[in-house]
Amino acid sequence: MPNLSPAVLIGVYALCWVGLHLGAGLIAHLLPDRALRWARWWYHPRAFEQSGRLYRRLFRIHRWKHLVPEAGNFYRGGFTKRALDRSDPAYAERFVLETYRAEFSHWLTIALAFTFQLWNDWYVTVLMLFYAGAVNLPCIIIQRYNRPRLLRLYERLSREESRCALSR
Repeated sequence: MPNLSPAVLIGVYALCWVGLHLGAGLIAHLLPDRALRWARWWYHPRAFEQSGRLYRRLFRIHRWKHLVPEAGNFYRGGFTKRALDRSDPAYAERFVLETYRAEFSHWLTIALAFTFQLWNDWYVTVLMLFYAGAVNLPCIIIQRYNRPRLLRLYERLSREESRCALSR
């Protein structure tokens, strides 16, 4: 990169990051649901996460997650994950799918930090990776914290719907 003043360089990097965040969000938004369903093994809750209790205990996530911006409906036709709006199985399933989409978007943004290697020394890329982790890992943790509860809700609502259908 040419010799730029630190202020200009910070501005250039900030603009690059805005573009990377928006680009990753758009890619995730355009990703077909079937691709997210196909890769659900990646998003599936792991035993070590203890159904989200790990994040509650280790990071006290329940105290700060409401402070993190939610941009699920940034693009037209998006889905906000700020709160549950309905209690039917289809909505709960959609909510789970959108947590997959959000997690994908944040992992993609972290991976895109490596693009800084194209025009910078290795140590700048390392700094960009630290930034990417600091900004995106809390969002990933929120998705992984909420998902087990949403999956349990989906299963319960599906069972209730099945029982209601059988009693008709």
